[in-house]
Amino acid sequence: MIKVKLFLIIFAVILIGSVAIYYKYITPRQIYETDYYLKGNSIYIISGICSEEDYNSNFVVKDETCYELSEIIGADPHTFKVLLGGYAKDKNHSYAGSNIIMEADASTFEVFVEKKMPTYAKDKNHVYFYDPRFNLKIITPKSLSTFIMLGGEYFKDSENVYYSGKEIKNADPLTFEIIGSNFSRDKNNVYYRREIIIGADPPTFKVLSGSYYAKDKNGFYGYGHGEGVLIKETNPIILNEIKDKEIRYSQ
Repeated sequence: MIKVKLFLIIFAVILIGSVAIYYKYITPRQIYETDYYLKGNSIYIISGICSEEDYNSNFVVKDETCYELSEIIGADPHTFKVLLGGYAKDKNHSYAGSNIIMEADASTFEVFVEKKMPTYAKDKNHVYFYDPRFNLKIITPKSLSTFIMLGGEYFKDSENVYYSGKEIKNADPLTFEIIGSNFSRDKNNVYYRREIIIGADPPTFKVLSGSYYAKDKNGFYGYGHGEGVLIKETNPIILNEIKDKEIRYSQ
């Protein structure tokens, strides 16, 4: 019985290795990468980890782990090009992961690159935000020609400001600036991600280093409370904690 099991294990290893060599990995490989492979005249993408029943299907071994491969139907192997950020394109289509972006124009499709986290792309009609962990978001700016990257997940055009693929309501693009991770302000408001921090004073608002706390001339602000935004803090215990952080991080 032990010999039979050993034979099956060795056979599976040989089978995996023999199948895997027929697939050619297509570069580049970056943060938020999507793994595309070429076999014959077909393009494949990793779709999951193999189970025992998958050894006779399409798969590849990477870092000593077996992964299932799914074919991208309709992809042209001769013009297929892997872009950064989980995007790809060929002569006919643009792709986000395994999905054709039906709204995209392949001839003008290009990816923004920012600190090795390129999740935005654009063509002549739209801007696209893609994170392989979530879904593709399609943005249609009012002024595509003025659409620029501000840093991180922030973009703007001449009329709107965007965070993580969605508009920050009422943000003023002319005076908008990033003041910390997920924090920003304009002449009218201070924002945490896309939400206005109620009561915050834009000129004096300051994010405390190393924390999700902030202060301005009116007081201190704490993150959470089940709201997902910063609110003015009134709890004496939390206020003391914030003040302690301010002292420690200012030293």
